[in-house]
Amino acid sequence: MLFAPFRSEPGRPRPGLNLTKAQPANSKLTVHRSLTRGIHLTTISTVTNRWIIPTLLIAFAVLIVALRAYVHSGEDLPPSTTTRRPAASPVAPDKTHADKPHRAANDRFLIPDRDRQEARRARIARRSSRERSRESSVDWRRIVNDLTRRLDDAAIRIRSNLDRNTYVQAVRGSADLRAGDHVAAIVRFDRVLAQRPNNIPTLSAKTAALVALQRFDQAADLSARLVRLAPDDATIRYNYGTLLYRRADFAPAAEQFHEAVRINPNHARAWYNLATLAQRAGRVGDARDAWLAFTRIQPNIADAWFNLGVVWMDFDEPLPAAHCFSQFVALSPDSPDGWLNLAIAYALADCIYEALDAMTIADDLEPCNRIIMRELAALHRIVARYGGPDANEHRRIAASIEGQLKPPNKPAIPTRAFAADDLDNWND
Repeated sequence: MLFAPFRSEPGRPRPGLNLTKAQPANSKLTVHRSLTRGIHLTTISTVTNRWIIPTLLIAFAVLIVALRAYVHSGEDLPPSTTTRRPAASPVAPDKTHADKPHRAANDRFLIPDRDRQEARRARIARRSSRERSRESSVDWRRIVNDLTRRLDDAAIRIRSNLDRNTYVQAVRGSADLRAGDHVAAIVRFDRVLAQRPNNIPTLSAKTAALVALQRFDQAADLSARLVRLAPDDATIRYNYGTLLYRRADFAPAAEQFHEAVRINPNHARAWYNLATLAQRAGRVGDARDAWLAFTRIQPNIADAWFNLGVVWMDFDEPLPAAHCFSQFVALSPDSPDGWLNLAIAYALADCIYEALDAMTIADDLEPCNRIIMRELAALHRIVARYGGPDANEHRRIAASIEGQLKPPNKPAIPTRAFAADDLDNWND
């Protein structure tokens, strides 16, 4: 049959389409599954440095210990054995001549006595100041040693409490998960779940770690538990459906994808998987609706346009199919399969010249493809029947291509005439 839609061998759909890169043309029907990237990890995005919380706790403990040591620095000191000696009272001024009328005349003889009295007062004040400083001095070495001891005790207590803190364990487990140490991450997540068994972020993170270790059955069980805890979370529904697809449970997987798009109509990955499952099951109507929804959300995915074009061809709608294949070749211009299907869609829609141009590009991209060569020769024959000044040229090109498609004559196998001695030796 001329112009039958070309399809690659479907085989089994390979789960794992990357939404930013088109797959080869011979494996169009694929299920997108990027479970580790799609897992809802709340704890991973909350803390970017695993040492922020321990550092803040240690700094706070140091501040408290230092403040307490400063406030109570004198309480633990032994009583001082130094006896405070009262300062000497200032010497009273000499009043022996206070009432004598000749005091003013003899003032010059009192100046040396005044200097000695001032010097004595200064010496007594300095001595009292030194005694007070000795009495109030602090043994700083002992205080520093005591502060160090308290700080070590506080650090030990904080370190021992970190293993019992669920938040710290969740943060460390998320850091291990990002670093690729999935076994250590699962151990820390189990410590958190032992105290908080229904913590959704921790369950999601543990599911991602199990998927990375390819423990899909355990991951599916955790995902079912997450669905029961958070039935309205589209990401959890999508992840559970992907795990069910891995186990070849296609009907339950499609149900989970339906729930995901019901909760979030713009969930592109769920629409993609729904379209793939419907197309492989032969439900072309559901496949068309799902592909249309996906291309509205993600218009730059080439494989989606190719699959939608195939569905339109199944509906015997060549013009919508040609539009889809034209979108595909715009995104993947080096794909000969895309140009071949575009040419076939144009030919079925009676757009012969557009079909000839598309088939010529396909032949340039893959010159030795016999399917492309056969369809290209047929198109040249159709254009030649239209007549016109180039009709003979089209007939010549069609004849040349058809000549290349003929199988070559098998060469004769050369034989050798054996002499009698050769035959005897050969029989031996």
